[in-house]
Amino acid sequence: MKSSEILQAIKPLLWDGINEDDDDNQFICLTIYAYCIANKLPISNHKSITEHIHKLLGDYFTFEDWLISQGIDIEFNYPKLMETRQLWIDDMIKHFKSIGD
Repeated sequence: MKSSEILQAIKPLLWDGINEDDDDNQFICLTIYAYCIANKLPISNHKSITEHIHKLLGDYFTFEDWLISQGIDIEFNYPKLMETRQLWIDDMIKHFKSIGD
């Protein structure tokens, strides 16, 4: 399964930032990992995407940390954070499609 397809598949699985009972899928990498395990996909599918994410984040552990480092303070506005994560996934889908993955 291509990376762009996995990213598209996890978009609806990500937490919406509102319902606290459903915040298990807050992080993109962990959601991808869970999706790959649940669908019996090779770990290499997960690894190529997470390596790309880690390159984009640089020295930061989470997307939230990176946003704060860029002067974007989400002030624990989780719906806005999750909306931004969705847009970031859209950008990564475009990236992976552009390289045929």
